[in-house]
Amino acid sequence: MHLCMRLWLFQADFKYYYDCLMAPNTGLVLSAIKRIGKLDTGMIATGHGRLLQHHLGDWVENYQKWSQEQAKTDTLVAVFHSEDYGYSDQLARAIAHGILRNGVEMELLDLSTTEPEDVGELVSQASGLVIGMPSQSDLYL
Repeated sequence: MHLCMRLWLFQADFKYYYDCLMAPNTGLVLSAIKRIGKLDTGMIATGHGRLLQHHLGDWVENYQKWSQEQAKTDTLVAVFHSEDYGYSDQLARAIAHGILRNGVEMELLDLSTTEPEDVGELVSQASGLVIGMPSQSDLYL
């Protein structure tokens, strides 16, 4: 049996990946899962890491389960940032980490790469907003 066929070997690594990179964006993860639900998917290309070609349903199910667990908290804070030199991103991630450590659901979004519809949806769901911008930016709200 090929190593990739042994799903349980990678479960902890994928959960760690999810916790670090995807948990801050649970709403977007759930939205993406809903969008791809009707597609006939033969492969999933992750943002970082391996291409997924086996057990796709299990991986998507795990992401959905983990995202739904993350979304169970009552309070949602949206942390928006836009970066020129990376400092806004670093500050936003530090703020996001503090929010998560206090048991509050949080979504982290880069305004320069996020679709306006996703921003609007998140703002309508959020109980609190944090907006970090560089001191001089070509991005205007």
